[in-house]
Amino acid sequence: MPRVSWLRRPGGHSSARGPEPVPVVAPAPDTAPAPAGPRASCRSSAPASHPPLSHPGPTIEIDGRSFALAWQGVGAEVQTVIVGLDERGALVTTPIPIAYADPVALGGDASGLVLVSVAQRGGGTLLQVVLGPDGALRPGTPRSLPDIALGWPGAIGVAGGQAIVEHSLASPDRSISTTALYTIDLATARATRTSDAGGRKQVHCHAGACTIVDVAASTTDAPARASIVRGAAHRELELTSACPNFYPLIHDDALLLVAPGAPWRAVEVTAKAPFLRELAIDPSLAGEAGCHSLLHVFPSATRPGLVADEAGARTLLRWDPSSSSFGAPESLPAPSGPRSLRASHPDGVIEVGWTGGHGMIHTPTDSQGRRRYYKQWHFDGGQIALLRHEAGGWTSVDPTPLALGPREGTFHDGYTPVVLRHGLHAGVLLAPDGGGDEAWFQPYLAPCP
Repeated sequence: MPRVSWLRRPGGHSSARGPEPVPVVAPAPDTAPAPAGPRASCRSSAPASHPPLSHPGPTIEIDGRSFALAWQGVGAEVQTVIVGLDERGALVTTPIPIAYADPVALGGDASGLVLVSVAQRGGGTLLQVVLGPDGALRPGTPRSLPDIALGWPGAIGVAGGQAIVEHSLASPDRSISTTALYTIDLATARATRTSDAGGRKQVHCHAGACTIVDVAASTTDAPARASIVRGAAHRELELTSACPNFYPLIHDDALLLVAPGAPWRAVEVTAKAPFLRELAIDPSLAGEAGCHSLLHVFPSATRPGLVADEAGARTLLRWDPSSSSFGAPESLPAPSGPRSLRASHPDGVIEVGWTGGHGMIHTPTDSQGRRRYYKQWHFDGGQIALLRHEAGGWTSVDPTPLALGPREGTFHDGYTPVVLRHGLHAGVLLAPDGGGDEAWFQPYLAPCP
Protein backbone atom coordinates (compact mmCIF):
# COMPACT_ATOMS: atom_id res chain seq x y z
CA MET A 1 0.00 0.00 0.00
CA PRO A 2 1.52 3.35 -0.95
CA ARG A 3 2.18 5.61 2.02
CA VAL A 4 -0.01 8.40 0.61
CA SER A 5 -3.09 6.17 0.84
CA TRP A 6 -3.06 6.60 4.62
CA LEU A 7 -3.82 10.32 4.32
CA ARG A 8 -6.86 12.06 2.90
CA ARG A 9 -6.39 14.37 -0.05
CA PRO A 10 -7.09 18.11 0.39
CA GLY A 11 -10.77 18.90 0.09
CA GLY A 12 -11.91 15.91 2.11
CA HIS A 13 -11.64 13.25 -0.63
CA SER A 14 -10.16 9.97 0.49
CA SER A 15 -7.41 8.35 -1.55
CA ALA A 16 -8.73 4.90 -0.59
CA ARG A 17 -12.22 3.53 -1.05
CA GLY A 18 -14.39 2.54 1.88
CA PRO A 19 -16.63 4.15 4.49
CA GLU A 20 -15.50 7.25 6.29
CA PRO A 21 -13.93 6.70 9.72
CA VAL A 22 -16.47 7.63 12.40
CA PRO A 23 -15.08 9.39 15.48
CA VAL A 24 -16.21 7.69 18.65
CA VAL A 25 -14.74 10.02 21.28
CA ALA A 26 -14.69 13.70 20.47
CA PRO A 27 -11.11 14.99 20.59
CA ALA A 28 -10.23 17.47 23.28
CA PRO A 29 -8.45 20.68 22.29
CA ASP A 30 -4.97 19.85 21.03
CA THR A 31 -2.37 19.95 23.76
CA ALA A 32 0.76 18.63 22.10
CA PRO A 33 3.43 16.91 24.22
CA ALA A 34 6.17 19.11 25.52
CA PRO A 35 9.24 19.24 23.27
CA ALA A 36 12.16 17.00 24.11
CA GLY A 37 14.35 18.34 26.89
CA PRO A 38 18.13 18.48 26.98
CA ARG A 39 19.87 15.24 26.17
CA ALA A 40 21.19 13.16 29.05
CA SER A 41 23.10 10.66 26.90
CA CYS A 42 26.07 10.98 24.58
CA ARG A 43 27.89 8.72 22.16
CA SER A 44 29.65 5.89 23.94
CA SER A 45 33.43 5.69 23.66
CA ALA A 46 33.57 1.97 24.59
CA PRO A 47 35.00 -0.28 21.87
CA ALA A 48 33.08 -3.04 20.08
CA SER A 49 33.62 -6.63 21.21
CA HIS A 50 33.09 -10.16 19.87
CA PRO A 51 30.94 -12.23 22.28
CA PRO A 52 30.52 -15.96 21.45
CA LEU A 53 26.80 -15.58 20.77
CA SER A 54 24.34 -16.68 18.08
CA HIS A 55 20.59 -17.08 17.50
CA PRO A 56 19.50 -13.84 19.25
CA GLY A 57 15.78 -13.58 19.99
CA PRO A 58 13.39 -10.64 20.33
CA THR A 59 13.78 -8.31 23.30
CA ILE A 60 11.50 -7.50 26.19
CA GLU A 61 11.82 -4.37 28.33
CA ILE A 62 11.35 -4.12 32.09
CA ASP A 63 11.79 -0.80 33.92
CA GLY A 64 14.22 0.64 31.39
CA ARG A 65 16.22 -2.57 30.88
CA SER A 66 15.96 -4.84 27.86
CA PHE A 67 16.67 -8.56 27.72
CA ALA A 68 16.87 -11.18 24.98
CA LEU A 69 17.64 -14.87 24.65
CA ALA A 70 20.63 -16.18 22.72
CA TRP A 71 22.90 -19.20 22.34
CA GLN A 72 26.39 -19.02 23.80
CA GLY A 73 29.26 -21.23 22.78
CA VAL A 74 31.34 -22.66 25.63
CA GLY A 75 34.03 -24.84 24.10
CA ALA A 76 32.23 -27.56 22.18
CA GLU A 77 29.01 -26.99 24.15
CA VAL A 78 26.09 -24.63 23.55
CA GLN A 79 24.03 -23.10 26.34
CA THR A 80 20.97 -20.84 26.41
CA VAL A 81 21.66 -17.43 27.96
CA ILE A 82 19.83 -14.21 28.73
CA VAL A 83 21.69 -11.19 27.34
CA GLY A 84 21.42 -7.66 28.66
CA LEU A 85 23.47 -4.68 29.84
CA ASP A 86 24.80 -3.99 33.32
CA GLU A 87 24.68 -0.60 35.05
CA ARG A 88 27.87 0.45 33.18
CA GLY A 89 26.50 -0.52 29.77
CA ALA A 90 28.67 -3.64 29.40
CA LEU A 91 27.16 -6.75 27.78
CA VAL A 92 26.38 -9.48 30.33
CA THR A 93 25.14 -13.02 29.76
CA THR A 94 23.31 -15.19 32.29
CA PRO A 95 23.25 -18.96 31.57
CA ILE A 96 19.90 -20.63 32.25
CA PRO A 97 18.97 -24.33 32.58
CA ILE A 98 16.95 -24.51 29.35
CA ALA A 99 17.95 -26.82 26.48
CA TYR A 100 19.11 -24.63 23.60
CA ALA A 101 17.33 -26.69 20.94
CA ASP A 102 13.87 -26.47 22.58
CA PRO A 103 11.45 -23.71 21.51
CA VAL A 104 11.40 -21.10 24.27
CA ALA A 105 9.66 -17.77 24.90
CA LEU A 106 10.55 -14.88 27.22
CA GLY A 107 8.32 -12.51 29.19
CA GLY A 108 8.34 -10.70 32.49
CA ASP A 109 7.30 -7.83 34.71
CA ALA A 110 8.88 -5.83 37.52
CA SER A 111 9.17 -8.98 39.66
CA GLY A 112 11.44 -10.73 37.14
CA LEU A 113 11.61 -12.76 33.95
CA VAL A 114 9.46 -15.74 33.00
CA LEU A 115 10.53 -18.37 30.44
CA VAL A 116 8.43 -21.18 29.00
CA SER A 117 10.01 -23.89 26.85
CA VAL A 118 8.40 -26.91 25.22
CA ALA A 119 10.36 -30.08 24.54
CA GLN A 120 10.23 -31.57 21.06
CA ARG A 121 8.52 -34.62 22.52
CA GLY A 122 5.88 -32.48 24.29
CA GLY A 123 5.51 -31.14 27.81
CA GLY A 124 6.86 -27.82 28.97
CA THR A 125 9.22 -26.22 31.46
CA LEU A 126 8.69 -23.05 33.51
CA LEU A 127 11.68 -21.02 34.67
CA GLN A 128 11.50 -17.81 36.69
CA VAL A 129 14.48 -15.46 36.94
CA VAL A 130 14.61 -12.91 39.74
CA LEU A 131 15.96 -9.41 39.19
CA GLY A 132 18.22 -8.94 42.22
CA PRO A 133 18.60 -5.61 44.07
CA ASP A 134 22.08 -5.34 42.55
CA GLY A 135 20.66 -5.75 39.04
CA ALA A 136 21.96 -9.30 38.62
CA LEU A 137 19.73 -12.06 37.25
CA ARG A 138 19.18 -15.08 39.50
CA PRO A 139 17.64 -18.08 37.71
CA GLY A 140 15.41 -20.31 39.81
CA THR A 141 14.79 -24.03 39.56
CA PRO A 142 13.01 -25.28 36.39
CA ARG A 143 9.52 -26.65 37.04
CA SER A 144 7.56 -29.05 34.86
CA LEU A 145 4.52 -27.97 32.82
CA PRO A 146 3.12 -31.35 31.70
CA ASP A 147 -0.23 -29.91 30.57
CA ILE A 148 1.19 -27.74 27.75
CA ALA A 149 0.68 -29.42 24.39
CA LEU A 150 3.39 -29.93 21.79
CA GLY A 151 4.07 -26.71 19.91
CA TRP A 152 5.91 -23.40 19.95
CA PRO A 153 5.42 -20.87 22.75
CA GLY A 154 5.23 -17.28 21.56
CA ALA A 155 4.70 -14.01 23.39
CA ILE A 156 4.27 -14.19 27.17
CA GLY A 157 2.31 -11.64 29.19
CA VAL A 158 2.94 -11.49 32.95
CA ALA A 159 0.81 -9.77 35.61
CA GLY A 160 -0.78 -10.55 38.96
CA GLY A 161 1.16 -13.74 39.61
CA GLN A 162 0.13 -15.28 36.29
CA ALA A 163 1.75 -15.75 32.89
CA ILE A 164 -0.38 -15.98 29.75
CA VAL A 165 1.33 -17.69 26.82
CA GLU A 166 0.40 -17.42 23.14
CA HIS A 167 1.07 -20.99 22.08
CA SER A 168 1.15 -22.28 18.48
CA LEU A 169 -0.08 -25.87 18.58
CA ALA A 170 1.63 -28.57 16.53
CA SER A 171 -0.32 -30.69 14.07
CA PRO A 172 0.39 -34.43 13.72
CA ASP A 173 2.96 -33.69 10.98
CA ARG A 174 4.77 -31.22 13.33
CA SER A 175 3.65 -28.10 11.47
CA ILE A 176 1.74 -25.22 13.10
CA SER A 177 -1.97 -25.95 13.19
CA THR A 178 -3.55 -23.15 15.24
CA THR A 179 -3.05 -20.94 18.29
CA ALA A 180 -4.31 -21.24 21.86
CA LEU A 181 -3.71 -19.41 25.13
CA TYR A 182 -2.36 -21.04 28.29
CA THR A 183 -2.57 -19.36 31.69
CA ILE A 184 0.14 -20.41 34.15
CA ASP A 185 -0.17 -19.88 37.89
CA LEU A 186 3.39 -18.92 38.78
CA ALA A 187 3.03 -20.02 42.41
CA THR A 188 1.91 -23.58 41.61
CA ALA A 189 3.34 -23.97 38.06
CA ARG A 190 -0.06 -25.19 36.90
CA ALA A 191 -0.90 -24.49 33.24
CA THR A 192 -4.50 -24.34 31.99
CA ARG A 193 -5.68 -23.79 28.45
CA THR A 194 -7.89 -20.71 28.74
CA SER A 195 -8.97 -20.23 25.14
CA ASP A 196 -10.29 -22.31 22.31
CA ALA A 197 -7.88 -23.04 19.50
CA GLY A 198 -8.34 -20.97 16.37
CA GLY A 199 -8.31 -17.32 15.38
CA ARG A 200 -5.45 -14.92 16.02
CA LYS A 201 -4.78 -14.31 19.69
CA GLN A 202 -2.71 -11.61 21.34
CA VAL A 203 -1.85 -10.93 24.98
CA HIS A 204 -0.79 -7.46 26.13
CA CYS A 205 0.09 -7.00 29.80
CA HIS A 206 0.72 -3.49 31.08
CA ALA A 207 0.32 -1.60 34.37
CA GLY A 208 -0.40 -4.78 36.34
CA ALA A 209 -3.15 -6.24 34.17
CA CYS A 210 -3.47 -8.25 30.96
CA THR A 211 -5.67 -7.60 27.94
CA ILE A 212 -6.56 -10.44 25.57
CA VAL A 213 -7.38 -9.83 21.92
CA ASP A 214 -9.02 -12.60 19.86
CA VAL A 215 -9.41 -11.84 16.14
CA ALA A 216 -11.68 -14.01 13.99
CA ALA A 217 -10.99 -13.69 10.25
CA SER A 218 -13.73 -12.70 7.85
CA THR A 219 -15.83 -15.30 6.05
CA THR A 220 -18.20 -15.17 3.10
CA ASP A 221 -21.01 -14.62 5.60
CA ALA A 222 -19.44 -12.26 8.13
CA PRO A 223 -16.69 -9.63 8.41
CA ALA A 224 -13.70 -10.06 10.67
CA ARG A 225 -14.41 -9.46 14.34
CA ALA A 226 -12.26 -8.79 17.38
CA SER A 227 -13.02 -9.57 21.01
CA ILE A 228 -11.05 -7.46 23.52
CA VAL A 229 -11.18 -8.51 27.18
CA ARG A 230 -9.59 -6.88 30.22
CA GLY A 231 -10.87 -8.44 33.42
CA ALA A 232 -14.64 -7.95 33.50
CA ALA A 233 -14.53 -5.36 30.68
CA HIS A 234 -15.35 -6.72 27.22
CA ARG A 235 -15.65 -5.05 23.83
CA GLU A 236 -16.56 -6.47 20.41
CA LEU A 237 -15.41 -4.73 17.23
CA GLU A 238 -16.11 -5.31 13.55
CA LEU A 239 -12.94 -5.00 11.46
CA THR A 240 -13.29 -4.08 7.80
CA SER A 241 -9.92 -5.33 6.66
CA ALA A 242 -8.63 -8.18 4.52
CA CYS A 243 -5.73 -8.59 6.99
CA PRO A 244 -7.15 -7.81 10.45
CA ASN A 245 -4.46 -7.14 13.03
CA PHE A 246 -3.87 -5.07 16.18
CA TYR A 247 -0.75 -3.12 17.10
CA PRO A 248 -0.04 -2.20 20.76
CA LEU A 249 1.13 1.28 21.76
CA ILE A 250 2.06 2.27 25.31
CA HIS A 251 1.95 5.68 26.98
CA ASP A 252 2.47 5.82 30.75
CA ASP A 253 -0.25 3.65 32.34
CA ALA A 254 -2.38 3.41 29.18
CA LEU A 255 -2.29 0.89 26.33
CA LEU A 256 -3.71 1.56 22.87
CA LEU A 257 -4.69 -1.22 20.46
CA VAL A 258 -4.83 -0.05 16.84
CA ALA A 259 -6.35 -1.99 13.93
CA PRO A 260 -5.96 -0.69 10.34
CA GLY A 261 -9.07 -0.95 8.20
CA ALA A 262 -11.87 1.05 6.62
CA PRO A 263 -12.37 2.61 9.09
CA TRP A 264 -9.38 2.20 11.37
CA ARG A 265 -10.24 1.23 14.96
CA ALA A 266 -8.41 2.29 18.12
CA VAL A 267 -9.26 1.06 21.62
CA GLU A 268 -7.62 2.54 24.72
CA VAL A 269 -7.03 0.23 27.69
CA THR A 270 -6.74 2.09 30.98
CA ALA A 271 -6.09 1.12 34.59
CA LYS A 272 -9.41 2.62 35.74
CA ALA A 273 -13.04 2.05 34.74
CA PRO A 274 -14.41 1.79 32.11
CA PHE A 275 -11.03 0.15 31.18
CA LEU A 276 -11.89 -0.07 27.45
CA ARG A 277 -12.99 2.85 25.28
CA GLU A 278 -12.81 3.48 21.55
CA LEU A 279 -10.95 6.59 20.47
CA ALA A 280 -11.40 9.02 17.62
CA ILE A 281 -9.51 8.57 14.36
CA ASP A 282 -7.76 11.64 12.96
CA PRO A 283 -9.74 12.98 9.96
CA SER A 284 -6.59 12.94 7.80
CA LEU A 285 -6.21 9.16 8.11
CA ALA A 286 -7.88 7.36 5.21
CA GLY A 287 -9.47 3.95 5.56
CA GLU A 288 -7.64 0.98 4.05
CA ALA A 289 -9.64 -2.23 3.68
CA GLY A 290 -6.93 -4.11 1.80
CA CYS A 291 -3.74 -5.65 3.13
CA HIS A 292 -1.80 -2.59 4.19
CA SER A 293 1.96 -2.21 4.31
CA LEU A 294 3.64 -3.92 7.24
CA LEU A 295 3.49 -1.48 10.13
CA HIS A 296 5.84 -1.20 13.09
CA VAL A 297 5.41 0.28 16.54
CA PHE A 298 7.25 3.58 17.01
CA PRO A 299 8.16 3.31 20.72
CA SER A 300 8.43 6.96 21.69
CA ALA A 301 7.65 7.70 25.33
CA THR A 302 5.98 11.00 24.44
CA ARG A 303 4.80 10.57 20.83
CA PRO A 304 4.03 6.85 20.27
CA GLY A 305 2.57 5.67 16.99
CA LEU A 306 2.94 3.43 13.95
CA VAL A 307 5.30 3.68 10.99
CA ALA A 308 5.94 1.62 7.86
CA ASP A 309 9.33 0.62 6.49
CA GLU A 310 9.53 2.62 3.26
CA ALA A 311 12.15 4.21 1.07
CA GLY A 312 12.37 7.99 1.27
CA ALA A 313 10.30 10.16 3.60
CA ARG A 314 8.10 8.34 6.10
CA THR A 315 4.96 9.24 8.04
CA LEU A 316 4.45 8.54 11.72
CA LEU A 317 0.80 7.94 12.62
CA ARG A 318 0.76 9.29 16.15
CA TRP A 319 -1.36 8.51 19.17
CA ASP A 320 -2.15 11.71 21.06
CA PRO A 321 -3.35 10.72 24.56
CA SER A 322 -4.03 14.35 25.43
CA SER A 323 -6.72 14.64 22.72
CA SER A 324 -7.95 11.02 22.85
CA SER A 325 -7.26 10.46 19.16
CA PHE A 326 -5.04 8.41 16.85
CA GLY A 327 -3.60 9.00 13.40
CA ALA A 328 -2.19 12.54 13.38
CA PRO A 329 0.59 12.45 10.76
CA GLU A 330 4.17 13.54 11.48
CA SER A 331 7.11 13.36 9.08
CA LEU A 332 10.09 11.19 9.98
CA PRO A 333 13.60 11.27 8.49
CA ALA A 334 14.28 8.80 5.71
CA PRO A 335 15.53 5.42 6.95
CA SER A 336 19.17 4.44 6.56
CA GLY A 337 18.32 1.07 5.01
CA PRO A 338 15.40 -0.94 3.59
CA ARG A 339 15.14 -2.88 6.88
CA SER A 340 14.91 -1.19 10.25
CA LEU A 341 13.96 -1.63 13.89
CA ARG A 342 13.40 0.77 16.75
CA ALA A 343 13.78 0.80 20.54
CA SER A 344 12.69 3.28 23.18
CA HIS A 345 15.24 5.47 24.96
CA PRO A 346 14.86 8.34 27.46
CA ASP A 347 16.35 10.73 24.88
CA GLY A 348 14.17 9.63 21.94
CA VAL A 349 13.93 6.52 19.77
CA ILE A 350 16.94 4.47 18.70
CA GLU A 351 16.63 3.31 15.09
CA VAL A 352 18.85 0.76 13.36
CA GLY A 353 18.64 0.58 9.57
CA TRP A 354 20.44 -2.00 7.45
CA THR A 355 20.57 -3.79 4.12
CA GLY A 356 20.60 -7.56 4.18
CA GLY A 357 18.57 -10.70 3.67
CA HIS A 358 18.62 -14.42 3.05
CA GLY A 359 17.18 -17.02 0.73
CA MET A 360 17.61 -20.51 -0.68
CA ILE A 361 20.01 -21.48 -3.48
CA HIS A 362 20.91 -24.84 -4.95
CA THR A 363 23.82 -26.67 -6.49
CA PRO A 364 23.89 -27.45 -10.24
CA THR A 365 21.72 -30.40 -11.23
CA ASP A 366 23.77 -33.59 -11.25
CA SER A 367 23.57 -36.46 -13.75
CA GLN A 368 20.70 -38.03 -11.81
CA GLY A 369 18.64 -34.81 -11.79
CA ARG A 370 19.32 -34.02 -8.14
CA ARG A 371 19.99 -30.65 -6.52
CA ARG A 372 21.07 -29.73 -3.03
CA TYR A 373 19.34 -26.70 -1.52
CA TYR A 374 20.84 -24.58 1.24
CA LYS A 375 20.51 -21.12 2.77
CA GLN A 376 22.53 -18.13 1.66
CA TRP A 377 22.65 -14.72 3.37
CA HIS A 378 24.16 -11.29 2.90
CA PHE A 379 24.62 -8.28 5.19
CA ASP A 380 25.65 -5.10 3.40
CA GLY A 381 26.01 -2.79 6.40
CA GLY A 382 23.81 -0.31 8.23
CA GLN A 383 23.59 2.55 10.68
CA ILE A 384 22.42 3.40 14.21
CA ALA A 385 20.83 6.79 14.90
CA LEU A 386 18.84 8.53 17.60
CA LEU A 387 15.52 10.06 16.49
CA ARG A 388 14.50 13.12 18.51
CA HIS A 389 11.55 15.50 18.28
CA GLU A 390 13.04 19.00 18.39
CA ALA A 391 11.93 22.42 17.14
CA GLY A 392 8.59 21.09 15.93
CA GLY A 393 9.85 18.08 13.97
CA TRP A 394 11.76 14.82 14.03
CA THR A 395 15.48 14.76 13.36
CA SER A 396 18.13 12.03 13.22
CA VAL A 397 21.21 12.66 15.37
CA ASP A 398 24.43 10.79 16.14
CA PRO A 399 24.36 8.53 13.04
CA THR A 400 26.93 5.76 13.47
CA PRO A 401 27.84 2.95 11.04
CA LEU A 402 27.25 -0.57 12.30
CA ALA A 403 30.41 -2.43 13.25
CA LEU A 404 29.59 -5.25 10.83
CA GLY A 405 30.40 -4.33 7.23
CA PRO A 406 29.53 -6.07 3.94
CA ARG A 407 29.60 -9.83 4.39
CA GLU A 408 27.88 -12.92 3.02
CA GLY A 409 27.72 -16.61 3.86
CA THR A 410 25.70 -19.79 3.81
CA PHE A 411 23.75 -22.26 5.96
CA HIS A 412 21.85 -19.77 8.14
CA ASP A 413 19.65 -16.66 7.91
CA GLY A 414 22.38 -14.07 8.46
CA TYR A 415 22.30 -11.21 10.97
CA THR A 416 19.44 -9.24 12.54
CA PRO A 417 20.42 -6.41 14.92
CA VAL A 418 19.14 -6.41 18.52
CA VAL A 419 19.06 -3.17 20.55
CA LEU A 420 19.85 -3.55 24.26
CA ARG A 421 19.59 -0.80 26.87
CA HIS A 422 19.91 -0.20 30.59
CA GLY A 423 18.79 3.28 31.58
CA LEU A 424 20.72 5.73 29.41
CA HIS A 425 23.15 3.04 28.21
CA ALA A 426 22.36 1.44 24.85
CA GLY A 427 24.13 -0.82 22.37
CA VAL A 428 23.52 -3.07 19.40
CA LEU A 429 24.13 -6.83 19.32
CA LEU A 430 24.83 -8.29 15.88
CA ALA A 431 24.87 -12.07 16.25
CA PRO A 432 24.49 -14.67 13.49
CA ASP A 433 21.44 -16.88 13.25
CA GLY A 434 23.72 -19.92 13.14
CA GLY A 435 27.01 -21.27 11.87
CA GLY A 436 30.40 -20.23 13.16
CA ASP A 437 30.35 -16.58 12.10
CA GLU A 438 31.47 -14.04 14.69
CA ALA A 439 29.15 -11.76 16.63
CA TRP A 440 29.57 -8.08 17.44
CA PHE A 441 28.43 -6.01 20.41
CA GLN A 442 28.62 -2.30 19.65
CA PRO A 443 28.08 0.22 22.50
CA TYR A 444 26.19 3.27 21.24
CA LEU A 445 24.94 5.62 24.02
CA ALA A 446 26.09 6.29 27.58
CA PRO A 447 25.35 8.99 30.19
CA CYS A 448 26.99 12.29 29.31
CA PRO A 449 30.04 13.14 31.42
